[in-house]
Amino acid sequence: MKSFARLTLCLAALAPSLALATDQVIPYQGYLDQGGTPANGAFTFRVALITSEAQDVSCLSAETPALNCAPWFDTYAAVEVRNGRFALQLGGPARPINADLFRTTPFVAVAVRGPQDPGFFLLAGRQRVGAVPYAIVPEVGAPPIGAIIAWHPQHTNVPQTLSPESGWVRCDGQQLNDPASPLNGTFLPNLNASGLFLRGGLLSGTVQGDQMRAHRHNDSGHQHTVPRPPYFDVEMTGGGAIRRPEGYDGTIRTQATNVASASLGDAVDLAGNATIPTGDENRPRNMAVVWIMRVK
Repeated sequence: MKSFARLTLCLAALAPSLALATDQVIPYQGYLDQGGTPANGAFTFRVALITSEAQDVSCLSAETPALNCAPWFDTYAAVEVRNGRFALQLGGPARPINADLFRTTPFVAVAVRGPQDPGFFLLAGRQRVGAVPYAIVPEVGAPPIGAIIAWHPQHTNVPQTLSPESGWVRCDGQQLNDPASPLNGTFLPNLNASGLFLRGGLLSGTVQGDQMRAHRHNDSGHQHTVPRPPYFDVEMTGGGAIRRPEGYDGTIRTQATNVASASLGDAVDLAGNATIPTGDENRPRNMAVVWIMRVK
């Protein structure tokens, strides 16, 4: 059999449609020929769902594509092709399809490897997915417009940019410019640059400043005994004159020093850490995330 990559290939999507919503799969049927002859045998397909017909998905030809090669893709080995016809199930529990892909009209890109081929061949052309798969977008239980969630783009292999078609935007205080969104022209909350913590409330959007709860320290009571300074045996007369008492011999006398301990309440326990962590704000131990909002 000739190398698959040297032949003119044609893939025709016959009926991309959606199974039951609980399956979250798209049955995909197609027709594959080799130079006008229907293909037969066990082929390996790599199928991707992309958001633009012009999106570069040459990475599908790699033996192991990067995770960000396409918004969604999967590899199907040993697919039986008979007289050019084959069938695939896109998605499913092992490789679920992100419902946000169907908020716009996605396209299908396919790479294929024949039984004797050393690598994948990326087929020309893209098939536009019809209207039926929009049923994969569950309106019940989906985050509503205005929902804010935490996102961790710096995690390994997570794309660091949000696709405009995803419907999610960073909460960086920018004015939204998206005619497809009901929030178009409004300013999103500035949560990431300000470092605001989020908390529940009866009304959203209220920003509270820093505050420390009023409190007092309990002093269980204490007293001090201080040394009396040196003194002479002298007396004061009613007119303010100093009179030495009888028997004064000129000796300077002192009183014994006895300073009692003072109790100022319970001791502070730092669990063996003698260093108190201080700074310019009150905060618990935390990990930074990027807040994003659904805008469409």
